[in-house]
Amino acid sequence: MPPAEEISLCPACDSVFKRSALLPCPSRSAELLKILRTNSGHGDATAVRALISSLLAELPRYDKEIGRLDAIFETLTADRSALQKLYEQCVGVLDAPIRRLPKEVIVEIFRFCNEPTETCQDPIPPSLWAHEAQRELRRVAGGPLIALSQVCKHWRLITLGTPLLWSKITLDLRCWELPATSFAHQKMIRLLDRALDRSQQTPLDIEVSGIGQCHPQALERLALASPRWRSATFVVECDMLRHLSKVAGKLPLLETLRINALTENVATLLMVG
Repeated sequence: MPPAEEISLCPACDSVFKRSALLPCPSRSAELLKILRTNSGHGDATAVRALISSLLAELPRYDKEIGRLDAIFETLTADRSALQKLYEQCVGVLDAPIRRLPKEVIVEIFRFCNEPTETCQDPIPPSLWAHEAQRELRRVAGGPLIALSQVCKHWRLITLGTPLLWSKITLDLRCWELPATSFAHQKMIRLLDRALDRSQQTPLDIEVSGIGQCHPQALERLALASPRWRSATFVVECDMLRHLSKVAGKLPLLETLRINALTENVATLLMVG
């Protein structure tokens, strides 16, 4: 057997771990391997049994020390990961390209992120009622802008403090009369009011679609903001246009008006012609 050796655990306090005196030398390992391969008997069975007993007593000492070192290793690994993350965050504070962009550029990027999804006029199947209701709630609330506002304080100030980002109003009124949204009418109206408030005095671009008897409150809310309409597109039943009658003579900024309705006398309904 080789003489016992020590492994230094802490140079500062001279803590050491004593290696086992039972560690085999090459000749002993070769001897045992030869016996195992030949299946021959061993001349000194008593000595082998004593060695087995000593080994069983020695292994727990190693297990205990390995467990202690594993815990230290895991702690050090976790600490290093935390330090690496902190380092990357600090570098990001100083070097992230997005932080050097002018506010005007960020606003333009956010406008692209907030491009409304297309609506259609086909009836919504019952299997999609809940999905479409949530989709409309997200659209009315300005979902992409809200998501951007939650990234950091700087982006929140930009999204909520830039009226231009809220100047595009797109509504799918089919969703406002679904059984799945009957509970959400007032919430949708509040979200629409909030979007209109956030747009402040910015000219509005409005797109409204919805074939069938749709909820009139949304159109009435938009009519109140008609002095700020810059462009307006309506794809609705002609009866729904009556809810826009209050816009007569209150369209000073209007540049474009598109109406797709089942009537031959749209001008009469709107009283803007």
